Amino acid sequence: MSRRSLLIGFPAFAVSVTAALAAGFVTVPTAHAVPNVCGSHHSNYTGPVGGTDTPFVGDITLPGGGTYGLRLLPAASAARERTLIHVEVTAGPNDVQVVSGPFVVHKNNHGRGAISFPVPKSPFGMGFSTNVQCGESTDTSTTRVTKITGKIPINGAGGFEMLDFTVSRT
Repeated sequence: MSRRSLLIGFPAFAVSVTAALAAGFVTVPTAHAVPNVCGSHHSNYTGPVGGTDTPFVGDITLPGGGTYGLRLLPAASAARERTLIHVEVTAGPNDVQVVSGPFVVHKNNHGRGAISFPVPKSPFGMGFSTNVQCGESTDTSTTRVTKITGKIPINGAGGFEMLDFTVSRT
């Protein structure tokens, strides 16, 4: 095929694509789509100022099976952006470890959020999210975090290990 025949065929192709777009057969993503900024502000985790949001409740998965309970509760504060969180790790009926402290919101270059938070009795100091979900799994219109998965340092038989956790709220 010669270079000339390629150039001659191009206008026909352009007309076909234009006609398909006009007829609605082809969809093109818009350049101004709503960005997924789930979890990008403290209030996405804590709720509105003056209110108390529902705690995140779930489990830490232990090596070899079993779980510890995990509860993350934003601490009440009159501050404009509440940045304190209450963390409870339940290893057994008489073994509940608690710490309260500031949590940090991190944002990627697209505005999506992640957090790091204090952990009771940990030399590493911080647990962190590897993923946050806002609303339902397909909903990008809300920024209220409803599920967090991540890593948390827990002292086990082999010393401190970074273990997986999942917490959620309604």
